[in-house]
Amino acid sequence: MLRGVTIVMVPLIGLGSDQVNKSFRLKEGVEAYHVDENRGEDFILLAQRLLSMKTDGGRTPNSIILYCSPQSLSPTGTFSHVLKKLASRNLITSVFVDEAHSIHRDGFNGSNFRPEFDAAFTNLMSVVNSQQRNANVAIMSATLRQDYQDTIQKLSKRKPTVISWGKMDRRNISFAVNVFGQPSSAIKRELFRLYRDNNGRKVLIYTNSKTNAETTLTSLAEDVMSELNIDGEVIALTGDCGIMMKSYIMAAFCGQCDDDQDDVNEFMDLPDLFVVPCTSAANCGVNNRALTHALRYSMPPHMIDVVQEMGRVDRGHDAAGGEHMYSIFLSFNVVMNLFLRIFQNASRSVRAFELDEVFLVLKLLVLPTTNRVLPCRIGTSFRATMRGLR
Repeated sequence: MLRGVTIVMVPLIGLGSDQVNKSFRLKEGVEAYHVDENRGEDFILLAQRLLSMKTDGGRTPNSIILYCSPQSLSPTGTFSHVLKKLASRNLITSVFVDEAHSIHRDGFNGSNFRPEFDAAFTNLMSVVNSQQRNANVAIMSATLRQDYQDTIQKLSKRKPTVISWGKMDRRNISFAVNVFGQPSSAIKRELFRLYRDNNGRKVLIYTNSKTNAETTLTSLAEDVMSELNIDGEVIALTGDCGIMMKSYIMAAFCGQCDDDQDDVNEFMDLPDLFVVPCTSAANCGVNNRALTHALRYSMPPHMIDVVQEMGRVDRGHDAAGGEHMYSIFLSFNVVMNLFLRIFQNASRSVRAFELDEVFLVLKLLVLPTTNRVLPCRIGTSFRATMRGLR
């Protein structure tokens, strides 16, 4: 590991804090910290620790990893001045950006998905490029298309020296498209089927609407838990959830994903969270081997959503065929609602981009036939089955 400070930009506060815990549990005891936008006594102590690092003949005696939220790395963030001081002393040795596809979806295609990512990445690279020492930069994503690479290169003001593509075959995940007159009723029946044996499995229910996640789908899942006498919680996760609420939900839903991890839920007095109705806010950092099914109410608006959502299941890479499923539940009305939402956008260029993405998803959903493997444009493939289409 390189001496100095390694900065990792992570999209979710729960993901950053989880990585810090794992780093401390390593045999080597890696010194790692999570940095968010909250400024308190811990932040002051961390700033003092970092600024006390000294160089010895151009080498620093320590290696420290910082897992930083996008908000903390913005030009006006609490950590920005510490970042500049580290760069002025050539202490930043490496930069890693996780879930890099989120950067592209900010300002360059107009979807305004995570604007803080754009500001954070631009500021981070500006500071890193200002130091005399050349820091290593690694950009990581499971869905990094060529146009995303172009965007990242433009923002970072650097040309990539190495581009490495990992194995892009999907894991053993079944993919189903279900067309019903009432998709919500079909999802309720599916939840009854999944929880009939009360086996403690985890389920995500995706939707494009924050209101649907917080009302219709939450109420639906709560009814299932109540009728089956399951003592489990249902909490919605959307982009409007505050930082602490997101951290709480992530800890409750993902706290026991590692075999060697202590019972985090019991230690933190967290609820048994079985079902999370959610928007794309749950596309990054959700990792639990008990998560066997991702359901979707309504049509995915982007190909990225398809791959990220189905990627939440089979996190252990060891599922038998048919055990893990990504199921989309559609009706004519929910598909038309997506088109109406797109045409309500005032910008013609944004409408054009969103329509291109929707038709790409439609092509994927309509073309597959049973047991046919189709390659996606984003470099992955999966086995697709169709239900309810006659």
